[in-house]
Amino acid sequence: MKKTILVSLAGLALFLAGCTQQVPVSNQNFNQPAANINQNVNQPTANLNQNLNQPATNTNQPAVNQNLNINTNQPADNPSIYNNSKYGFSFQYNPKVYKVTEVNNTQWGGPEFTDAINISTLAGGNCSKGLSIIISLSTLTQELSDLEFRIGGKTSQINIGNVQATQKIGTLTENQPECGNEFTDVVFEHNNKVFVIRAHKRSDDLLNQILATFKF
Repeated sequence: MKKTILVSLAGLALFLAGCTQQVPVSNQNFNQPAANINQNVNQPTANLNQNLNQPATNTNQPAVNQNLNINTNQPADNPSIYNNSKYGFSFQYNPKVYKVTEVNNTQWGGPEFTDAINISTLAGGNCSKGLSIIISLSTLTQELSDLEFRIGGKTSQINIGNVQATQKIGTLTENQPECGNEFTDVVFEHNNKVFVIRAHKRSDDLLNQILATFKF
């Protein structure tokens, strides 16, 4: 009987000991989810703050680009005016891009004109933009006849500085330049002086600006 009681007590002790060991395991399982929950909750908060800060940086960028665009357009709003007192005309040009040079026939070595005003780019270079305003020694009739032979293309009548002018757009029939043979010539007469404005096709924008601001 005593032996039976001892065995029973020993079994009970083992059972209680087993139950006691399981308690830490149970507490450990409950603690782990709590740590994971806290970790997961904190991570979105960090990501949220990071995402909220990024748009603020991007929002400031367009303002910088807008200011750059304004500065780029400033030279066009401040043109220089070229005045020629000898022949009594003027025109506007962009001094940030172009320069104006006066030459005469002794510098060019040709008898076909007395003076010329060349507009060329500041950067220079082969085949760059530019045009020439030539004061011809020929009569208007002679210059118009030469124009018909010199350029093959379309002829039209325009007004420049309140003066009627003949404009011809086409290709050169002789003396083919290396940078292309498409030209525009504008011929007119003022105060008994014959003018020829000559520009390559690549300089159409410059030609339009000169024609629009040309005044006597």
